[in-house]
Amino acid sequence: MRHLPGLAVLVGALLAVPALAQTPAPATAAGWQGYPAYTEVTAVTSGFGRVWAATPGGVFGYDPDSGEIERRNPIDGLRGGPVRALVADERRGALWVGYADGALDRITVDGADVRTYLDIERNTQFPGRTVRRMRVRGDSLYVATDFGLVVFDPVRNEVRNTYARLGTLPPGTGVNDVLFADLPDGQPGLWLATDAGVVTAPLADPALQSPAAWTVDSFTDRALSLARYTAPDGSTAIYVGGGPATARDLYRRRPGGGYDRQLYINDDILDLVVDGPALLLLRPFSVWPFAPPNYEGDYRPEGATALGGLTVGPGGRRWVGDAAVGLFPLPDGPVPTGVVTFTPEPIVPEGPFSNRYKAIDVAPDGTVWTASDRVEAAQASAISRLDPATGAWTSRLNRDEPDALGRAEFNSLTTNARGVVYVGTDGDGLVLIQPDGTTTRFDEANSSLRQFGSNPTNVVVTDVAFEGDVAWVANKGSAVPLQRFAPDGTSVGLPVPGGASLGGDTYRLAIDRLGQKWFALGRTGLAVWDTGSDPVSPADDRIRQYRGQGDVRAGGLPGTDVADVVVDGDGTVWIGTNRGLATVFSPGSAFSPDASLGLPQFTLTPARPDGGRDPFLRDVFVNDLDVDPAGHVWVATTSGAYLAAPAPSGSGYVALRELNAQNSPLPSDNVLRIAVRPGDGRVFLTTAEGLFSVSGDATQAPATSEALRVSPSPFRPSEAPQGVLVSGLASARSTVRVLTLAGELIYETEAAGGSMRWDGKDGRTGALVSSGVYIIASVGANGETVLGKIAVIR
Repeated sequence: MRHLPGLAVLVGALLAVPALAQTPAPATAAGWQGYPAYTEVTAVTSGFGRVWAATPGGVFGYDPDSGEIERRNPIDGLRGGPVRALVADERRGALWVGYADGALDRITVDGADVRTYLDIERNTQFPGRTVRRMRVRGDSLYVATDFGLVVFDPVRNEVRNTYARLGTLPPGTGVNDVLFADLPDGQPGLWLATDAGVVTAPLADPALQSPAAWTVDSFTDRALSLARYTAPDGSTAIYVGGGPATARDLYRRRPGGGYDRQLYINDDILDLVVDGPALLLLRPFSVWPFAPPNYEGDYRPEGATALGGLTVGPGGRRWVGDAAVGLFPLPDGPVPTGVVTFTPEPIVPEGPFSNRYKAIDVAPDGTVWTASDRVEAAQASAISRLDPATGAWTSRLNRDEPDALGRAEFNSLTTNARGVVYVGTDGDGLVLIQPDGTTTRFDEANSSLRQFGSNPTNVVVTDVAFEGDVAWVANKGSAVPLQRFAPDGTSVGLPVPGGASLGGDTYRLAIDRLGQKWFALGRTGLAVWDTGSDPVSPADDRIRQYRGQGDVRAGGLPGTDVADVVVDGDGTVWIGTNRGLATVFSPGSAFSPDASLGLPQFTLTPARPDGGRDPFLRDVFVNDLDVDPAGHVWVATTSGAYLAAPAPSGSGYVALRELNAQNSPLPSDNVLRIAVRPGDGRVFLTTAEGLFSVSGDATQAPATSEALRVSPSPFRPSEAPQGVLVSGLASARSTVRVLTLAGELIYETEAAGGSMRWDGKDGRTGALVSSGVYIIASVGANGETVLGKIAVIR
């Protein structure tokens, strides 16, 4: 047994004081949080006294009586992603969500249970598997898909039947809607609106898998929606929304067969909803109440350009979902006989503007800033801000502030030490947002920024990096692609040294400890630019470029497309490519006489027993990089996110953590952007389905530490597989030891940053420690020792 006598007095002193206050474990799944945007509504339904709306970021329900909003997102277990259909199953107290990839989610409305079913998604017989519509009848969920009709059993939770051959239609014809109504001969029937017309079959026919069981009706053009409607005069008919490209309209089936065109509007009828005496027609930009011969009108909500759902909610009020506006009710009062234009009053839960992001950064005060991709339905991009104190989101849209934010899409977003946000645009220059919200936009008229190519109004900024208070700006495609902005806003543009060219692919920028600027140039490779002793003069500038793939034995770039570049806590330059990672261990040698010293090297794993070494994260497609408070690098890739750090052996790199759709709430493996909050190391990740965050492994070392903070405490290994987070370490580099009350050392590690994780295992045996109280000691580089304790319960 190894004891540490030097710590005995400190251990005894610790036992004599009351137990330390402990930080509670995060309430969400293993420290995860989600930040869904609920504006882009793609499907709606009603049930359980609420109106429900589905978005790419999650589902929410609104109770019009109480005003309460209920939310579900991937952190709660939803699959996440583009939603195409939503239906309430009141018989089973469930809400069904259908996705573009064929997945189904079942949400228990009065509980917290969410289950995902992948039967349709896994059907590889047909290329498309989108869930287009869902209807509930008895003990069956009828699912209209890209390849036919699927009948799902909600009791046994499995697919009961698949009908992909519908009469004489081509196999795998897409189904858009399902209607249960009597057939012309009086039998209970099943009507399907398909991409090739309307088909019918007796509902009780046990042989619906046979094409012969289905009859192709006389409506043989594309059909989008179906309804059985009883007119005020008592007559009943089947209505179809659809038709050929030149005659899209509402059609009424004649009793003896054939269809009559009704409105001559030449527009898609996306859905048909029967509401008492009215038949509501959902068009891409309006709702048309139709009840011949009494009235017809058209509700046109301002700003709504992509209506995605229509339902009659509690109290008979009509609700609409739109991808630009959100969820909103139609105006109350009598049904109009003409066009009614109105301003929607949307119900939108707290959140950012969009689930699609171009950039993300975290300010020193913890504020999260994001730049969204353009949302076509809203004709806008947004800068959104998450307040760390209140958790509230605010967004500013370039559609609403074209003079301040420009009209172009956003390329990048970076915050400096004073909290000023620098936003790079794809044509309108550089935007600065001050902490008080005021903005300044720089372009050719008021700065040294220059145009991309020959277009004088196209000033493109792709990234910003800071050297103290000075901002260095990547001015893509211009004659002066590197720009120096002083704190007072004055700027100088620098041409590429020696007449070289960076091409049109100036993307990401990082600055090493010597002030050298490293450019990730996409398919043009990598460049390092030394601005010399006089940073505003090009006379002493020099540049070195690296192009194409190299060899693992000779050094070079793993891939031909360089996405990002960062500098870690040790000064090493990290390069992310489409085929993995490279590092420059001696960036100061980039311009040395021995060219090999400054070459990018393949990032390698520790040596194998046979002495060989492999590329670290070989062949991963890197999207983004960021550095945590410990100086370690987070790598965002198409196969998940990885925390890269030096191996304990001191040779090579290992992944301390791996986050993907299989081991976390992330809805997909494709992590597009990543940013780490400096104070607590929290990691923010964006996917195509939105923004998520998880507690990190490193925090900034505090200036002074009186006691270690340990969470969770008590520690129950079965309930906290992520282990124990120890924060408040003595210094940025410290030795952390876990001891028994008798002073016996059972675990020791070197930690970087202000925190570390212990998995609860004895470092000598690899087994979980026994129940009891343990001392944790952090010894800093200057010899300062900070203590804490943890109770382990097994």
